[in-house]
Amino acid sequence: MLLIVGVLLLVLLLRDDDDAQEDAVSRDPVKVVQAVIDAAEADDCEAADDHLEDPLEDQVCTSDDWALLASGDVTAEVGEAEIDGSSAVVPVTFTSEAGTEEYSFELTEEEREWEVVAYGPADADQGDEPTESPTDATDPTDSPTDSPTDASTDLPDFPEGTPEATIVAYVEAARAADCVEAEKWVTDAYLRREGRCTVDELDPDEVARYRFDIGDATIDGGTATVRVTISYRGESDTGTLTLKKEDGVWKIDDDE
Repeated sequence: MLLIVGVLLLVLLLRDDDDAQEDAVSRDPVKVVQAVIDAAEADDCEAADDHLEDPLEDQVCTSDDWALLASGDVTAEVGEAEIDGSSAVVPVTFTSEAGTEEYSFELTEEEREWEVVAYGPADADQGDEPTESPTDATDPTDSPTDSPTDASTDLPDFPEGTPEATIVAYVEAARAADCVEAEKWVTDAYLRREGRCTVDELDPDEVARYRFDIGDATIDGGTATVRVTISYRGESDTGTLTLKKEDGVWKIDDDE
């Protein structure tokens, strides 16, 4: 998946809990597969459609597999995803009185959302898999490096090495469309979950329109939370960012 750097990511992190939970499912191929299985067990086609590619939407709910899951006679255990760029394969073990069968669910990612595109027995040929990864992200060295002249006027100075200073550094990197610098301020785990940075989705002039009110950090061991209010064109939103200490440096690790 692509990491939405800077304000765009912060806005996503600070949305209402319901939106965050929905995004948390669509951005994780394992959770997407689990959601489809849960929908089948509840015989809820509409819920499943949210996570299926269009051609599958009209097929899955009328399939024998769906009917079997809806009957409650089968249990499912979802395994770990194997992710390769914008493609993923998630194994699922189905168990019934007749025995156990291994299935593979194939997914593709587009605009940071995973969808199931095919599924079937693990030893069956499900068709040609995507072989090309997404186009390489723009080289950060070719991206704009200068922030708008008033870009940092709303960002206060915090003591170096504090969680608040990390958020400031992250926003400044976003305003400069500097992916290399931005990635320094998120955890390795976050990069694994969300993917590498791309500057294609970032407009420094637009990012500069956002204003930030960064509160004081609450620190509990190696974890910190910081309340942040983002204002944009007369509207504001307040939420909490979670940071973790990694190699002695506070980094954003929000996984809401």
